Order: sequence, then structure tokens, then C-alpha cells
Amino acid sequence: MINEQKYFSATSVVSTISWLIISMVITSICLIVFFFHIIDNQTKQEMIGRVQASIKHDSLRMIDLSYEYTSWNLGYQKTIIEHDVDWMKLNYTEFLPEHYNLSFIALVKPNHQAELLGGINKQALKYVNDIFQSPSINRKLALAKQRDERFIGHTFYTVIDGDVFYMIADPFIDKATQKVLSSSLLAFARKLDPNEVMRFANEYDLPPLYINAHAKRYDGSIFLHELNGVPVARISWHITEIIDVYLPYIALFLLLLLGAALAIVRLVLKKDSENRAQYEDELYIAATTDPLTKVYNKRYLASYAKHQFKLYEQRNRPISILALDLDHFKQINDTYGHHIGDKALIHFCKQCEKNLRDIDVLGRIGGEEFAILLPRVTLNEAIEVGERIRQSIEKNPLNTEQGEINLTVSIGVTTRCAKVTFSKLLQQADSAMYQAKRSGRNQVVAYETPLCEI
Repeated sequence: MINEQKYFSATSVVSTISWLIISMVITSICLIVFFFHIIDNQTKQEMIGRVQASIKHDSLRMIDLSYEYTSWNLGYQKTIIEHDVDWMKLNYTEFLPEHYNLSFIALVKPNHQAELLGGINKQALKYVNDIFQSPSINRKLALAKQRDERFIGHTFYTVIDGDVFYMIADPFIDKATQKVLSSSLLAFARKLDPNEVMRFANEYDLPPLYINAHAKRYDGSIFLHELNGVPVARISWHITEIIDVYLPYIALFLLLLLGAALAIVRLVLKKDSENRAQYEDELYIAATTDPLTKVYNKRYLASYAKHQFKLYEQRNRPISILALDLDHFKQINDTYGHHIGDKALIHFCKQCEKNLRDIDVLGRIGGEEFAILLPRVTLNEAIEVGERIRQSIEKNPLNTEQGEINLTVSIGVTTRCAKVTFSKLLQQADSAMYQAKRSGRNQVVAYETPLCEI
């Protein structure tokens, strides 16, 4: 059993390679997006860490400031015991707000009464009047009354009329014993307005920050909490992500690369397909034609006859064969040379083709012997075709540099009348052709008794 060789079409090859390239580009984009996403996430986490560290550092500074004044025995003496207005003005009104950018400084008494000790804006008094509604202040006062040191040294955030304040409120303590001296609280507050947030960002080399009193989760933000841990605001920022900046350019580059690659692949494969088609045509011609005369060879003639025989059987159509042999061809070769003999064969074929239809097939059997397959032609019609060819050869000598060379041909004719093979039918035509030669050449002879086999 002969295994058929399977070939891939150029279209399927182009499609396969195109899809492979497209898949590679898509995979590359996905990997780049994934890689950029990892980098952006790491950048976000790093920025969150930086902001948290900056807030912690700023909180420690506020705690140190509060501890410095609440553990200062002179401060306790001048503020709580003596209530020295001049001293408090010098420290709380003039020095602290200016040097530490505080919005206000207040003394919160156990009865929830407050005294504004210092402020840097006209709204300070309003803030002081409202600040004691803060749960953090209430908790601080309650713990201060109990002389509980656990609440000392904690900053917190609170919101008043939509404004976010950063605060610390601690009681006066004895620096040596760390014991609470008074249940009153010394409160420092800093309003986190845009200017303060900008100052904070610049001081800690952070990107532009934004403060919002709505504690809702967003990417690139952290919560600001009350003393009890309840979020009251958030601080956020915006960082241009790598994926937003570079991905469009990378995607465009890859798409252009994809287009160029596909164009090159299609161009190369198209050219290869054209070359292959041309090569296949050349192979087909080489396999089916005679290289000298350019007419079909015996192999193609047999294949074509097989196809015509099937039509003959299906439609009951006649089919005839002519066997032709140039007379005295050996003498022409011996007298004029083989190159003239070749020209004689070519001239002979051209004269034959002038008398044939498009469906008729002329083939070279070998040497100076030829055969013509005549589909849908009866025996008498085939004899007429043979006679026209004989006369055309006789009346059209070969013109050479050595003069005209007269040519004649002997032709045998037969018709397929039953299931006879091509070889058998060709033998019949050959038999008639040799009969023509024996009868004097240059004539057409029909096969006398066609062999019919069922």
C-alpha cells in the first residue's frame, strides 16, 4: 500500500506562523503587564512604608515636645499653680506656635472647661470650644483623673467641622517620678491644611499628599485614627505607575513589530509559495512532456487515455489513436546530422498540432515515433485527420541552411470499441503504421480487424 505524501498549504503555514507570532506578542504583553504590576505594587508598599515612617517620626517629635512641657516643673508651676499670664503668653502664645507650627495650645481642665493658651489663627478659639467633644479628649480626661500613666505620650487625629487636626493632650507629670501631677491636660494641636500637608511632604521628601476627612479605603492612602483606633481621615497621594507610562509605548512597539513580522512572514511565504508553484509546474512539465519537441510524453498520453477511456465507457463515446512514424528518419540523421534530425522532429510536431483540436493529445512514444489520442472521433474521422497530417507534412518541407528537406510520415489508425487497454490500442495502431511502411510509406492505414474484448 502506497502512503500518500501530505503537504501543508502556504495559507495554513502563514496562518499558523501568524498565530504563533500573535500569541508570542500577547504573551509578551501579559508578562510585561505582570512584571510592571509587581513593580508598581512594590512601589506602592514602599511608599506606604515611607509615609507611615514619616508620620511616626513626626509623631515622636510631637510626643517629645509634649513631654518637654508637661514634665517641665517650671511649666507646671507657671501654668497650673501660679497661672502666670505673662509666662504663658511668652511660651504658649509667642514661642511654640511660631517654632512648631501649632494651630493652638489649650489647657483642658477636668470639668471640660478649656482655656486657650496660644493660637496662630483667628479660628483657634472656635476649635478649642469644639475640641472637647472629641472621644479622645474625654478618654484622656477620664484617665487623667484616675492618675493612669498608660495614656501619656500618644498622638491622635480628630475632625472638627470637616477639618483634620493632629493632636496630643497629656497631663503635667513629675519628671523624676513620672507621676501625674494634675488631671488637667496640656493640648497641642496642628491643623492639617494643604499648607501643612505640603510642608510635611517636602520635609520628608514625599510626593504631594492630600488629606481627606472621609476615612474610605483607596489605593495609595493610609488611615488616620482617633485615640481609640477609629479611623477619622485618610492621607493619600498619587504616584504615576510604570504601567501607565510605559505600557502604551511598549504595546505600540510590539504591535508595530507584530505587523512588520507578519508582513515579512507573509511576503516570504508568498514568495516561497510562488517559487514552489513555479517549481511544481516545471516538475509537472518535465514529467509529462518531451524535452526536445515540447509535446507530451508516453506517460502523460497513457494517463490521459485512461481518463478518456472512462468517459468512453460512461457516455459510449468513440476514441481513436493515430500511430505516426517519420519515414527515412535515420537517413536524415546520417546525412544531415542529429541537430537537423532534431529540427525535423520539432517541425513534424508543429505540423501535426496545426491539424488537431484542443482536446486532442500529441505525444512522443520514442525516437521518431509519435501517437495522437483523438477523443470522440470515429475510425473514419480519424483516417481523415491522419490524411490531413500526412498531406501537411508532405507539403511543408523542413527549411535548413543546407536547403529544403522533404519529409513524409506513415500513419496507423485504430478505434477503441470495447474495454481495450491503452497499450493494446497502441499496439493496434502500431501494427497499422508498420503496414503503411510495408506498403510504401507516406500513407494512412487503418487497423483491419479491431480487437474487441469485454
